Amino acid sequence: MVKKINFSIILCFLLFIPIFLSAQTNEQSLARRIVWRGGENALRYAVEIDRSQGGIYRNHLRSFTTDLSIVVSLPPGDYRFRIIPHDILDRPSEGTQWMHFGVRPALITESSSLPAEREQIQEINIDDFSSTGTLISESPASPASELDALLESSRITNSQAARFVLASAGDEAEDPFEQAMSSGWFPKNAEPDKPINLGTLSFLMMNAFEIKGGFLYFLFPGPRYAFRTMKSRSYIQDPSDPDMTLSGERFLLILGNVLSTVEEAE
Repeated sequence: MVKKINFSIILCFLLFIPIFLSAQTNEQSLARRIVWRGGENALRYAVEIDRSQGGIYRNHLRSFTTDLSIVVSLPPGDYRFRIIPHDILDRPSEGTQWMHFGVRPALITESSSLPAEREQIQEINIDDFSSTGTLISESPASPASELDALLESSRITNSQAARFVLASAGDEAEDPFEQAMSSGWFPKNAEPDKPINLGTLSFLMMNAFEIKGGFLYFLFPGPRYAFRTMKSRSYIQDPSDPDMTLSGERFLLILGNVLSTVEEAE
């Protein structure tokens, strides 16, 4: 019996990285709405936005508004902003501290994109920042941060692969790597922080999603024939080799291919 798929994970892939099927980066500017609380006797507010260029923040935008929010159009990058209230005599106050946020590129496929009615302006609320000027929602344990870390990985580890594969298959194990090890889905000498290769990943995915293999896999279940099965079914594209390590981006492409097939079979 096929395990129940965690559709919240699938939705995450659909919204953030469906893209890895001949993906292209959309470098157009993206809309962000910055929201803050009003100050006493404030006549208007100055909004200052700096953009990081080579690790140095340079002024990108300065605008005035009498509202408690402003919509800005920003290209992908790392930013910081602050709000400076002006009193009824139009004198600037000390203002808020600098608050840091990022604008990530919108990634779409060649064949499709999100319909216009589904596009939303992301809100950046000043109340969501800590006393150090960082977004509270961007803690190391957040799903978005985990995805960012995965996407930035040039070689993902066994533990990273186990975390995303088991979660996508609906297995909510406290320690996904140990769960996979105890189930025999990793080689006995596998270490959590070592890079995973395509053979090991294939065997992990075939077990987690209960993918049936061919005759040789039935006789000799393991990474070698699991890799052959995954490649023959186009889950894995060339260049490929069972001993080849892979980046986070390629891992998500392969996982997306598997999820699409399993979802269709449900």
